[in-house]
Amino acid sequence: MNIFYNETINTDLVMNIINDLNIGIIILDLKLQILFMNDFSRNQLTMDVDLNKKISINDLFEGFDIVELLKKLGDDTQNDEYVLSYKKSINEKQHVFYSVSIKRMGEFLLIKIEDINSYISLKEEVEAKKNLQLLESEKLNSIGQVAANVIHEINTPNTYMRANMQLADIYLKQIEKSLEEINPIKEDKIYEEHIKIEKNIKELRQLISSSFRGTSRIMEKIKTIRNFMYKDNYRFINENIFNVLENVLLIMNNTIQKHSKIIVNNTLIENTWQGMFSDLEEIKLQIPVQQIEQLFMILINNSIDIFKENERKRIDNLIAIDFQIQEEYLIISYKNNGGEIPKNDRDKIFEPFYTTKSKGKGTGLGLYIAKEIITLCKGEINVLNLEDIDGVKFIIKLPTKRFA
Repeated sequence: MNIFYNETINTDLVMNIINDLNIGIIILDLKLQILFMNDFSRNQLTMDVDLNKKISINDLFEGFDIVELLKKLGDDTQNDEYVLSYKKSINEKQHVFYSVSIKRMGEFLLIKIEDINSYISLKEEVEAKKNLQLLESEKLNSIGQVAANVIHEINTPNTYMRANMQLADIYLKQIEKSLEEINPIKEDKIYEEHIKIEKNIKELRQLISSSFRGTSRIMEKIKTIRNFMYKDNYRFINENIFNVLENVLLIMNNTIQKHSKIIVNNTLIENTWQGMFSDLEEIKLQIPVQQIEQLFMILINNSIDIFKENERKRIDNLIAIDFQIQEEYLIISYKNNGGEIPKNDRDKIFEPFYTTKSKGKGTGLGLYIAKEIITLCKGEINVLNLEDIDGVKFIIKLPTKRFA
C-alpha cells in the first residue's frame, strides 16, 4: 500500500532517507498489520525475532502489551500522541532503553522509536557524581567537626599551661626578690648556694619564656584555623588579598616547608608569621574571604601533590604567586614547576571529577571548585604551560569591586 500522497516525490529516495535515520519508524494500518519498518527498527527490535516468519507488533515489543494501546489509538479521532518508555532485555544484566511515541495519522498508525541509552547513562552518571559530591561534602563537614573538637581539646590545656606559667613566673620574681634581700658576701657559707640558685632561676626563667612562646604559637595556629573555619562562607567583604594569602600560608606552613619553596611578588618566603606581608602595599578587593582562601589552598595542595607524585629528587620545587592591578581587576599569576599539563588534559582539568592524578590520589573536584569560586566572584581562570620552567601557570582575574 502506498502511503505517500504526493506522486511527484521519488519514493525510493524518501525510503533511503528514512532508512538512514537514527530513529525507528514503523507504520501500521488500523488492523495493526505492519506496513513498513525502517532499518533502525529492524536492527534494534528484531534481534530475537525470526524474520522468516510473519512478524506481529507484539513480536517487536516483547513483554510489553502494546496492542491495547494501539487499538485505542485506532479508534482515536483526536490524533493524540502517546509517548512511553520501553525496556528491551538482552540478558539478565543488560537492557536497552527506548522512547516510543505512537500517533494516528489518517488511516495509519505511526510509531517512532528513539534510543535513550545515552540519556539514561548520562542521567545515572550525573546522579552518581552528585552523590559523590554530597559524600565529599559530608566528609568535609565531618572533618570540620573533628577539627573543631581537636581545637577545643588543644586550646583548653594550652590555656591552663599559659596560666600556670604566668603564675610560676610570679613565684620566680618573688624568690628573686627574697634572694636579693639576703645578698650574702663571698665569705658566707651560703654564698655558693646562693649563686647556684640564681643560676637555676635564670635557666628556669628561660624555660618558662620558651614554653610561653610555644603556647603563644599554638594560640596563633588555633586563631588562624578558627578564622578559616568560622567565617561567613559567601559574604563579600573588602579585604587585603595579602591577609588572605598570609592566613593560608600560616595554616599550610609545615606542608609547604617540607615539599616546596614559595615566592610571593618575587620575594622568597623562608618563614611564616603574622604580618609577613606588612611591607607590601595593600591590594583590597571585595571577595568572599574563606572561598578565596580555599582557592589558594586548592592550588598549593595540587602543586605539592604533583611534587610528591613526581618524586622529584631536585630541591628546587617552586611555587610563585604574583599580584598585579590592571584597571579594575586583580591579576593573580600562580606558577609551579611540577611539569606541564598535556593538551588533552588541559582542556578538561576544570571539569568535575576529572583528575590527572594517580588512581585513588584525587577526587577531580579541586580545580572544578576553584573555577566555581572564581565564577562566583565574576572572575576568570586560564591555564597555560611554561616550557622554560617545565611547569604551568594559572592566570586568575578578579574584579576589585563586586559587580552585580
